[in-house]
Amino acid sequence: MSLWISPPNARIGLMKIGIIGTGNMGRTLGGLWAAAGHEVFFGGRRPEAAGEAAVLARAHATAEVRNGTNHEAASFGDVLLYCVRGIDPADAIGDRDVLNGKPLIDLNNRAIPSGFQFEVSPSSLAETLQTQAPNAKVAKAFNMLPQEVFEIERAELQDKHVSVLIATDHQDARIAVEILAHDLGLNPVNAGPLRNARLLESAADLVRYLIARTGPGPLAILSVPLLTSATGSSRFGGRRPSELDGPEPQRIFSVGQHLRVESSGQIDAPVDVLWSFVSNFNNIAHWHPDVIASRLESGTGTDAGSVRNLRLRNGMCIRERLLAISPENHYYKYSVIESPLPMRDHESLVRFTRLNGSRTRVTWIAEFSATGGDAEALANGVKTGVMDLGIEGLTAAATSGRKEV
Repeated sequence: MSLWISPPNARIGLMKIGIIGTGNMGRTLGGLWAAAGHEVFFGGRRPEAAGEAAVLARAHATAEVRNGTNHEAASFGDVLLYCVRGIDPADAIGDRDVLNGKPLIDLNNRAIPSGFQFEVSPSSLAETLQTQAPNAKVAKAFNMLPQEVFEIERAELQDKHVSVLIATDHQDARIAVEILAHDLGLNPVNAGPLRNARLLESAADLVRYLIARTGPGPLAILSVPLLTSATGSSRFGGRRPSELDGPEPQRIFSVGQHLRVESSGQIDAPVDVLWSFVSNFNNIAHWHPDVIASRLESGTGTDAGSVRNLRLRNGMCIRERLLAISPENHYYKYSVIESPLPMRDHESLVRFTRLNGSRTRVTWIAEFSATGGDAEALANGVKTGVMDLGIEGLTAAATSGRKEV
């Protein structure tokens, strides 16, 4: 299993979400996101369905909930959930331009054929949707989980590491889905480019077959748990050279435990004040207590692709790349590309959520694979020495100003 260090009630992000098509999944997911603090607009071709969903959501919501047409929902949302299967957005919404530049999450699956005789499709519903809405940022996600799963409490879903697989060609769409999945207590898993939506839709066909034909019922899921590596010598000779040999297969099958670490805290400062400290990727030495110097190797520090070189108090040097940054939604994502620590495949997301005019929640999530040593000690070291300490540094900077470097 993976090692997952997580505060139990962390939330990372407040968005405006448009639900296009209010059926079982749209009604349920929209209600859950409203309960988590997101503004939600339920749209539908039948006003009564969208109205009913809004009434149910308002009973649990901690933010504004609205309802109306699909076009109104698409216009309202910064992130859109597309719940109308096989319908061109031009017909579902009327004006595809309202989708331009927005993450458009497709959770649809093909209709169940007679006798559950599924066929493998050469394309996917999500790829078709991207063709129909070429300026949207389509992501395939949430299609492998039955509606009944979302009736389970967040803490139990998180404890069981229930996965949401995400296939998209757009980094900011992937981040949006990761944030929304986290708010549901789900473990987001990068499933690669949008082309892999074909695999996700076929996997959903298998889930539906299992539910209906082999007896596990509507709570059957396919998830991606990560097991700890075997210790000691291989009992049966271990992995030996084969047709899988080559740099990429060797990297894939090399031993490494996957780690997911989270930290969060509330700071008595407006979100814009905190964002001013982190808005440039190269400013970390002005607020993180363990960083004594940072210099840019490339980029401006405000554009994706910028690379910074950090020097820590213990003399260690680390190089990091900015993967994405959103001043509007107050988050940035980065990766460690060179470090003496025994890790690889690192990505971290740092998000600032406005709680009110003078208070902000900071959430920091890191995922990486340990390549040696004590994985638990590494995870705890990252949490306390990077993330917890960083949030403490932001708290100090917000009250006393930038630290001298």
